[in-house]
Amino acid sequence: MQAEGYDIILVNPQYAGQLLLGKRVYASLTEAIEAGEQIEIVDVFRKAEDVPPIAEEAVNIGAKVLWLQLGIRNDDVGKKTMEAGLTFVQDRCIKMEHARFFGGLHMVGLNTGVVLSKKLERR
Repeated sequence: MQAEGYDIILVNPQYAGQLLLGKRVYASLTEAIEAGEQIEIVDVFRKAEDVPPIAEEAVNIGAKVLWLQLGIRNDDVGKKTMEAGLTFVQDRCIKMEHARFFGGLHMVGLNTGVVLSKKLERR
């Protein structure tokens, strides 16, 4: 997504203070906001049971979207997040969805127009 021009704000307590992809890593969403970063989409790569405090922080910082990556589902968080006014997406890869909508799947030879998250049976 960074290669597509998106500004990625890295948040990971384990790597806080380090540089990854040429960007500072923050310990929390709140720390990133306090440092002057703007966050619209919170894209979560954590286990479903770890999502509730991240969702709460996303609401508190004024994010517009909470996105749970492929394989991550938490319907309770989704309900609370949408009640707070955020758009909620779960069990989807933001890179794959971006490519599907903006025609980027061809970059890796997958321009089939269909994106699935499960393995197809061979016939």
